[in-house]
Amino acid sequence: MVIRTLASFVALAVAAATPAFAGFGTTATLGSPMAPTFDYRANGIVVQLPLLHIVGDLASGVEGGPDLGITASKILHSRKIAEETEGVFMPGLGLMKTRAGTDIHLQARVGGEMKKGAGFGLYVVPQLGYFMSSVDGVDGAVTTGGTVEFSAWFAK
Repeated sequence: MVIRTLASFVALAVAAATPAFAGFGTTATLGSPMAPTFDYRANGIVVQLPLLHIVGDLASGVEGGPDLGITASKILHSRKIAEETEGVFMPGLGLMKTRAGTDIHLQARVGGEMKKGAGFGLYVVPQLGYFMSSVDGVDGAVTTGGTVEFSAWFAK
């Protein structure tokens, strides 16, 4: 069910994209077990999937199934800060299902992007979420945190 939902979301993003604004890439995240991600960008929306992590879990036959995750962000505000560099504010939402439980979080990618030919971005990403444990006797909890992300992508 979760994989079908993720696949439907990605297919919709790919179908809705126009070639001038669409592209594929990857993001490296400091301190994340789900990095690097496979990214799809279209019309100011970035969808990130930890495909390498999922494939690794499937290949190793991890008990309880693979960890699954998806993050989506939208450029809400951008401002030119140099000839080929923009500052961006991208609020987003993430969902991660692991063997330990489910995490849903809000995030705000804030950083700079260079977009000549290939694109590159560096972001600070504060997060606020809620973790629902799948372990018996353990309650859920509000979570806070953040990461630093480096992203690279190519136009379609």
